[in-house]
Amino acid sequence: MLSGMVNSVSPVSVTGGSSAELYSDKYGEDNYGFGQGLAFNAAANDNIAIGENTLSGTSGDATNNIAIGNDAAKSIGLGDNNIAMGKNSMETAPTVEGYDNNIGIGYNSIKDAYDAATENIVICV
Repeated sequence: MLSGMVNSVSPVSVTGGSSAELYSDKYGEDNYGFGQGLAFNAAANDNIAIGENTLSGTSGDATNNIAIGNDAAKSIGLGDNNIAMGKNSMETAPTVEGYDNNIGIGYNSIKDAYDAATENIVICV
């Protein structure tokens, strides 16, 4: 068991000589991530990101988002309570307040959303 959680982004070596980043902020805003290009805004809270550039565009108090897959929810900005699963899912989500409560599952699901899209469920195969 870990005795404490780190409060920064750290490179982690993986098989094949490539690297990834592990982000854990248990004692601050409770954001967690694994993948390259992770960047949470200081005001973002309770988010989970897995994949390259996933949730990398939080520009404010984005809260309670889960993104899995490369570029998933890449520019979610201020959105809350969203789930993006799959490469490019919610990739170009707007950076405005009100992009909340959306679920996108599958490649390119809700990729090009409009401002203040809310309460949408999109499944792509």
